[in-house]
Amino acid sequence: MKLVSEGKIFQTDGYLLPGSKCNYEISPEQTNRTRGKFYSPQYPSNYPRDLTCHYRFTATPNNRVKIVFEQIRLQKGDLSCLNSPDVIMVYDGSNKSAPIIGHLCNTNTFVEIVSSASDLFIEFLSRSHFPGQGFKASYLFDSKPQPPASTTSTCLTWVSL
Repeated sequence: MKLVSEGKIFQTDGYLLPGSKCNYEISPEQTNRTRGKFYSPQYPSNYPRDLTCHYRFTATPNNRVKIVFEQIRLQKGDLSCLNSPDVIMVYDGSNKSAPIIGHLCNTNTFVEIVSSASDLFIEFLSRSHFPGQGFKASYLFDSKPQPPASTTSTCLTWVSL
């Protein structure tokens, strides 16, 4: 689905899974790109109520996924996000059983999240009666930094008595 606003097209750069409204697989093999954009449904208009969307990112081996949420405008809830009706959950792995590395709600801008390995999973939950505008975000498949070369050396000390 393409949505045009002021001459701009808001379309997620990824593969929409058949039969779903907003479940995407995003990888360099599927998109032929190392960077792109993704959005909540109907962005920049308000997203629908009672919706769950999944965005699964899979980088090539020895790479990682960088996400920047450029704008988040969800229905306001508590500041901790624990009781917020609309949330974005970010997992450091390929599904919801992976560790949570981001729990986003309310309104925010330029939030950066980086996976520790090649997989990252995002779940967007819309449970409020009055949905917000949603989010726009960018992704980048980036090479994982290599650990610095070992600089330790072995030093033997002899003490004679």
